[in-house]
Amino acid sequence: MKARILFFIALAIGCSTTTLSENKISESTFTLHGGVYKGQRWSDELDFNRQSYYRGATLLYDVLWTKIDHKNPFSSWLGGDSHHLNDCENLYIGLLYSNRFSLRNANMPRAILRDEIKKSGLREVVLNDFKNSLVQHYNYNNSQLFYHKTYGFCQDRGRTISEVGINVPGYQTLKITL
Repeated sequence: MKARILFFIALAIGCSTTTLSENKISESTFTLHGGVYKGQRWSDELDFNRQSYYRGATLLYDVLWTKIDHKNPFSSWLGGDSHHLNDCENLYIGLLYSNRFSLRNANMPRAILRDEIKKSGLREVVLNDFKNSLVQHYNYNNSQLFYHKTYGFCQDRGRTISEVGINVPGYQTLKITL
């Protein structure tokens, strides 16, 4: 009887250990509902595609990605940076996170995620006004995105880019279709 109990305990520990040591990428969406900018208020949504990199149950990296254009009322958040809508063929917003407390992750800061995106041919642009409005949105705070850093990426006119590849050691290459 004791041998059976010990066998089942060892089996349970063994199964849980292998599951928790897996590197996984989870894909989902994140949505901002409505917004406000100066005298404007809207109920539209801004949808982000989300790719989360896990080691077991620990989130190591997180990439949220969306395209923004003139038609979207959230573009008013660009404020003084709205010229990028005219300068760029396409303008993308990226929210990037890297778990700086993970020993395994100590040498891979979120800047490396940013550099992987730039390798695809996108140019980084500064979107301070958008960032300032975003961090005040209730969905942002309720979703605990305050450790994410906001980046803007421009697809220059005349440049064709169909996807962005993100290579993180230990994970499959992630392709973001533009």
